[in-house]
Amino acid sequence: MSSAIATLNNRGYQMATPSPLLQDWLSSYDGQHPLLDIGCAYGINTYKALELGIPTVSMDLEKKHLDILLQNMDKEYRHLSTCVIGELPYSIPFSDNYFSGILCAEVIHFLDGKSIETSIDLIYRKLVPNGKFVMTMASDKLLEYIDKDMHTKFQDDLENGIKWPGEMPMDAEFTKKFQNIIENDGIRSEIDHIFGNLLHFCSVEQITEVLQHRGFGILHANVGEHPGYEDPEGLGTVPKRILLVVAQKL
Repeated sequence: MSSAIATLNNRGYQMATPSPLLQDWLSSYDGQHPLLDIGCAYGINTYKALELGIPTVSMDLEKKHLDILLQNMDKEYRHLSTCVIGELPYSIPFSDNYFSGILCAEVIHFLDGKSIETSIDLIYRKLVPNGKFVMTMASDKLLEYIDKDMHTKFQDDLENGIKWPGEMPMDAEFTKKFQNIIENDGIRSEIDHIFGNLLHFCSVEQITEVLQHRGFGILHANVGEHPGYEDPEGLGTVPKRILLVVAQKL
C-alpha cells in the first residue's frame, strides 16, 4: 500500500487508499453527466474514475495539487479529465445540474457549521436530479477517542439545541490532545499545521438532518473505517471513525 501524503495547504492528508465509498461514487455516473471530485488532492480517487473511462472533474483549492495530478496522469486519460481551482463553500465553477455524482472525501470537516450548510446547498444545485453526493468526514466517535469529556460536552450541547457543537479550533490545548493519540513521531510533531485552524466532528444524525432539510434523500449513513489510515507512515492506531454518507438529490 502506498503512503498517506500530506497536502500542501494545511488540509490533512491524501489517504493511502481510495475512499471506502469509491464504488458508490463511480456507480453514480449516468453515462452523460461527469463526476466531480472535491478536494481531490493528488488524484487517488480521480484516477479510478478515469480508468473506467468516466469524464471527471478534479477540484482543489491548491493549484500545486492539480499540477501534480496532471503530471502523474497517463496521457490516454487526458481527454476525460478537467482540473479546476475551487473551494467550498464559495465556488464550484460549473452550471447547475451538471454532475451525476459528487465525491467530497475528508473535506467537510475543515469547515464551520455555516459553511457546511452553504456547501451542501451548492452541491445540491450542481447535481442533476437523482444525482448522488458521496462524502466522508470526521465523526463524533473520533472526538470521543481523543477526549471523552469533550465528547460528553458535545452530546450535552447537541441535546441542548446547540447546532454545531463539534467545531474544534486547533488551539494548543486541543492540538496536544490530538497529538497524544498519534503514534507516528513525524505526524505528531506536524499536526499543528497539517490540520489547519479547525477540525469539525459531526454525528450521523446531524449530517443526515442537514442533508434532508436541503432536499437530499439518505441512501446510506453510518460511522465506519477508512483503510487508508492503516498505513504505517500515516496516523498509527488512531481509530478509523469517520462518517460515511451517500445521499441522493430528490
